[in-house]
Amino acid sequence: MTRAMRLRRFGSLAISIAIATPPLIAGCAALRSGNTDTTARLVHRSPPLQLAIAQVHRGDVTSFELCPAAACPTPTTKTLAKRSQALAAPAAIPSPAPDAGTGDATLAETTPLQPPVRVAANAISPAAAATKTIIVTFASGSALLTAAARRQLEAILPEAQRSPTIDIRGRTDELGSTGLNDVLARNRALAVRDYLRTLQLPEATTIRLSAKGACCYVADNDTKEGRAANRRVEIEYRPSMQLARGAPA
Repeated sequence: MTRAMRLRRFGSLAISIAIATPPLIAGCAALRSGNTDTTARLVHRSPPLQLAIAQVHRGDVTSFELCPAAACPTPTTKTLAKRSQALAAPAAIPSPAPDAGTGDATLAETTPLQPPVRVAANAISPAAAATKTIIVTFASGSALLTAAARRQLEAILPEAQRSPTIDIRGRTDELGSTGLNDVLARNRALAVRDYLRTLQLPEATTIRLSAKGACCYVADNDTKEGRAANRRVEIEYRPSMQLARGAPA
């Protein structure tokens, strides 16, 4: 091939390259710009839209619709105040319509209920609240309970068990020294207390003891009968208050 032919072929190739180069450069630039925009859209894509249900109308045309959370109508101070008043106000209960055929039954339905009747503290039987006293006697110079004295104590047990306090007072006749009679009077009071405890008095019952020999005679010591009456123990108790007969429960 001659040199002139080589030169002509080289010149044609150079011209072809010069003609094809600008479109290729533009196409690559377009591709690069398109990829960049797509990447940017993927990276900076907006977050999903938040929706909420809100009341968009008031009054008789009240309705609820979906709306963007940021653009939903918000309740005003006036609206909140009205809503609070509506919640605080008690609901009115309609009264039943009168029925001409029911008579007293309709009146009974509309009459307010009366509170239950309770027993007042003063509605008690005077006899049940009174203080009671029994006397048991002893043999001369003895502090032992006789069979009759035990029966007396057993008979008062139901009431004594309801008494918060029991007073026991020991006494003697006039015979003997003062010191001996004081000891004898106390031993008699202790004998009554111990027997009452064997009859199972409540643990909350308070028993108060007192004893004195030459004291508080109930009869003349000059006679046998009088001295026998003075050798005694007085048991005083007060049964707890009971409902009076016929009082409402």
